Amino acid sequence: VTEAMPHDLGAERALLGAVLIDERVVSLVADRVSPEDFYLPTHGALWRLFLRMAQAGEPIDLVTVASRVLVAPDKGRGEFGAPGYVAELPEHCPSTAPAATYAERVAATAHQRRLLAGLHEAQRRVRAGEDSGQVFEALLAATATQKRTDTWTADESWSINEDEADRILMGTQQVASERVMSSGYTDLDRVLGGGFRGGDLVIVGATTSMGKSSLAMGMMTSALLAGRRALYLSCEPRRPEWTQRLMSRTTGVPLGLCRPAAARLRSQKDWDVLAQYAELREDLRRLTLVYKPGLSLSQAVTYAKREALRGQIDYLVVDHIHLMNHGKGRDERSDQAVARTSQGLKELAGELNCAVVALAQFNRSADSIERRRDKPRTSDGEWWDAIPLPVPADLRESGALEQDADIILFPVRASAAGPGGSPLLSGPDGVGDNAAVVKVAKQRNGPTARVGLTWDAECSSFRDRPALFSNNRGGES
Repeated sequence: VTEAMPHDLGAERALLGAVLIDERVVSLVADRVSPEDFYLPTHGALWRLFLRMAQAGEPIDLVTVASRVLVAPDKGRGEFGAPGYVAELPEHCPSTAPAATYAERVAATAHQRRLLAGLHEAQRRVRAGEDSGQVFEALLAATATQKRTDTWTADESWSINEDEADRILMGTQQVASERVMSSGYTDLDRVLGGGFRGGDLVIVGATTSMGKSSLAMGMMTSALLAGRRALYLSCEPRRPEWTQRLMSRTTGVPLGLCRPAAARLRSQKDWDVLAQYAELREDLRRLTLVYKPGLSLSQAVTYAKREALRGQIDYLVVDHIHLMNHGKGRDERSDQAVARTSQGLKELAGELNCAVVALAQFNRSADSIERRRDKPRTSDGEWWDAIPLPVPADLRESGALEQDADIILFPVRASAAGPGGSPLLSGPDGVGDNAAVVKVAKQRNGPTARVGLTWDAECSSFRDRPALFSNNRGGES
């Protein structure tokens, strides 16, 4: 007799019943359990239905769910189970208070099943004579797990502190080599102590068309070319032109000439440089792009964890947080819903030990930036010291974002138009259209600062100063 795989039907029924009693349970545990974690397919189908309804802002109760089950092609007898069975689920939930415990139990048994499946698959590959290195990597992916508890025994805590102390005493060089990812910009790395750390939540905020996506794309592309892996989640209403932007960023050929329709306009020099792009494709294959308008936190977690099974993720970009579906409840404020998403992204960064870069919009009051008068600094004499720049309070629903973020970056371009149509920056004479600055408005473990960059308008990219391109087009310093 084949032994049954690990499962806990009682916990599954209790979790589903808890949602039918109190729909807020979905938002509370959506990032802890997925439809695939349920042992019974009907339970997984119901959980998927709950997630869809929550994302659409629909009420979830016995009446609304029963109506969905009854209009199913098979009247629910196959996919969701019989209507009578669904109606009895609340009876299996003595209390909604331990809903998180039910979810953890469902996720834990699912992990046990995946672990056993991974072990069986490893045995099959070994017997089939497959390469031992590949078998070992597959086994590591199947058995990978994270310690979820936030409590430790005294012995565990002492060991953690001892290990940390040993690393520090062994020298700063070794400490710096631990999960530090370059931002791709030399001066910014200097301010950030080498770059971003695993577990950092980085908020990149700006007004519309200021360049927050371009800054994130630049950081991510530099990481790819340095051998890192990245996941880019786009919530934009239309599919981004990823291929053209990557080609332009890495080659220096203007973005307009990277579009297929512009092929006849390219010079021979452009063609020669674009031919070198093929050599970079292997590096860029370490990037996974996801286009999902209305992306929810639970979906972002699912995409990230699925990608992490293929190997360590270094950068996770969310473009952008204010376009996500936060699963806002009927009596919940927008800032509370965003706070839940922000906290979830912060927890995801720690769990995957990667840098999560979340793009964010400004609120309407940020239009007053050009009328703001920061106290000028004269210590270094840079042009950006004489102009007003954004502050964390300019972020839309800024409370949670400012609190959860480890680093907040504000890219600002001199040529970008302000609310009145004139250039947003009214700095000293002689500041060119290619002038740009990134304000490090918050750094949990370091100083705030203003870092000068160059804006490459033709490639829609930020560059180090001076800007040097392989194509040498627009590369003035």
